[in-house]
Amino acid sequence: MFSTSTLGGKSVHDQLVQYLWDEDWKPRNNAQTGEWLSKHRKEDWQFCHAITESLKFRDIRSREDAIPEAYQQTFSWVFERQVDGRERSQPWSCFPTWLRDRTNEPYWITGKPGSGKSTLLKFILQHPQLRGELESWSGKLPLLTVSYYAWNAGSDWQKSRQGLIRTLLFQSLKLNPGLVPWVAPRRWSLLLISRGVVEQPEWEMWELEESLRHLLGECGKTMALALFIDGLDEFQVEPVRIKTQILDPLRVIYSQQGTKVCMASREWSEFDDVLHRHPKLRMQDLTFPDMKHYATSRMAATRGFLELQLIFPSETEALMQELLEKANGVFLWLTLVVKSLLHAASQGRGLHHLQALVNALPSNIADLYSSIWSSIEDDIVPDSSKLLAIVRAAHEPPDALMVWLADNSLPLTFDFESVLARDGARSGIDDTVKRRLSSNTRGILEMSSSGIVDFLHRTARDWAATPEVWARINLTIPQDFDPNLVHLRTNIILKRSSAYLRLSGEGLTERTMLYASRVADSTINRPKLVSALDAFDDMLQEAYDEEGVSWITHIEGGVYESTFFGLAARFCVMPYLRHKVSDQSLTSSSSRKCISPLENAIFGKTDSHMDQVPLEKRLGTVKFLLDSGAPADQACLHWPSDGKIPIINVVNSKILSQEPPGSGYWTAIECLLMREQRPVPVPAPAPRLSRLRQLWRLCG
Repeated sequence: MFSTSTLGGKSVHDQLVQYLWDEDWKPRNNAQTGEWLSKHRKEDWQFCHAITESLKFRDIRSREDAIPEAYQQTFSWVFERQVDGRERSQPWSCFPTWLRDRTNEPYWITGKPGSGKSTLLKFILQHPQLRGELESWSGKLPLLTVSYYAWNAGSDWQKSRQGLIRTLLFQSLKLNPGLVPWVAPRRWSLLLISRGVVEQPEWEMWELEESLRHLLGECGKTMALALFIDGLDEFQVEPVRIKTQILDPLRVIYSQQGTKVCMASREWSEFDDVLHRHPKLRMQDLTFPDMKHYATSRMAATRGFLELQLIFPSETEALMQELLEKANGVFLWLTLVVKSLLHAASQGRGLHHLQALVNALPSNIADLYSSIWSSIEDDIVPDSSKLLAIVRAAHEPPDALMVWLADNSLPLTFDFESVLARDGARSGIDDTVKRRLSSNTRGILEMSSSGIVDFLHRTARDWAATPEVWARINLTIPQDFDPNLVHLRTNIILKRSSAYLRLSGEGLTERTMLYASRVADSTINRPKLVSALDAFDDMLQEAYDEEGVSWITHIEGGVYESTFFGLAARFCVMPYLRHKVSDQSLTSSSSRKCISPLENAIFGKTDSHMDQVPLEKRLGTVKFLLDSGAPADQACLHWPSDGKIPIINVVNSKILSQEPPGSGYWTAIECLLMREQRPVPVPAPAPRLSRLRQLWRLCG
């Protein structure tokens, strides 16, 4: 149907994608695919690789890298076999037995926050015994072992079902590229027909789910799949939707023949209600010997404590016992307290001081963080608070380079590329950041082996996010410090590297503008924000220099242009808009097909832009532009109408179809656009529409 010799034309590419991505399209014959693979092996494997790599996202491994390795000789019990006849008296279901059994039941690792669930799962996946046990179950079928570590503090891909499926597919196809034609037949056909000369479309959720169904269809026939998932409680899902959005889709996987699923989560009732009947273990029931080994070996390795042990053997033993009892199964609590005791012992503190320290420390993990924070010297608390604010405000956990730049208040013209080119500069920055985090946050913030800076544990992030805790920390942050402005400036400095700039593309723009939209509107911040955004605009226009064409058009790759003022309207950067509005044209240009600021503010670019900026702020931006003279009856380029349909008509269609972010938002937009032509309707109050009433009030 399509000639590969003419696929350089965009229209032919679009027709091909439209044909192959039609919901009724079906691949012809899988047997033919296998024959083609054998005949054109080298080129076809390149297609398999390209399709597999299209599933990969930037931080696909960052959470796994951030989880600490198990301490020496701990957790080995998980692979020990229980004596026949005694399993029912054990506090846990034998894990090796589950690995070998031909059962579809999932295995649930649960426990208190900080009890070591993630570390145990990582230990299991790295253990050499795992594969042998699983092969007893999979038999002659090739075995694929894949994993996903959910992370609530990470990017959307790290805490969503989309991210889980992408990771599962990526790892599976990486391990067995020959599955690609069966798992992703649309993409396989696209590259096969075009001989790889066309770009693949973005993965959408329906296609990810379709490919997952194809993969599961091969389980038990051509291969066996073992899936390990950490952090079910880390997914960004409301508790009431955990069953339908997480547990039910997982049941579809482990109900399939040829699959095994092991998952870890906190002891939430939403998980217990579904998983309590399946094989499981509770961390705090099993880790006392591990915790004792950790504490005694760590303390005995310190000369100061070893000397106390020789003088007071029974007293130090009692101290260790009290420490373990107070930890109450929370491994994280123990590691933090042992660190404090080691520090005291190395300074020559006596047994009485160590005993007083243990007595004074709260057993609740959140209270322990407060105690650690209170121990920081007063003169460095402002710097410590700024570090916490920088990490909390980050779109996703920053790397050491960004923290170093943010922590040093460098000018926008700082030549970071030349600094990194110096021998040892990167390792020097990493060491500096590690030392800074240790001295200023006492371990509440840590840097992972991959260079990512984040809270020690989710419990630490939750502690800092507690309103009363953050209010207390916020009081110590200097008034002229805004972490979002710091991130904005840091991004601009980082992007001055031409290689980094080209690789970042649209993601760079989005992240930078999101930080700009979150900068507090204050007399101190306003000139700094405007100056930074002007520098960002100038820098990118110079990098993508082409006469008469905006750099935004280059990065977004669209057929329509947009001005930088329009981009600021899209992300609702109100201080910048107020400062620049008198110099701008507020209408669209049909000759240049330039999207107007009003259209940018109303529609964003995608649904994700609508979610990232609060709707109240977006409505306020629309109201400001209309008040500043933007015509409400202008044509819309956002809709596939080529500028022939007025914005109000597009808004009406979205009200009827209830498109995201919902009819309440679009009704409020209609109200703003029509307010000069007819009175503003005020909806009757309704208990379930409190948010909608707030949107209406903004139309006044």
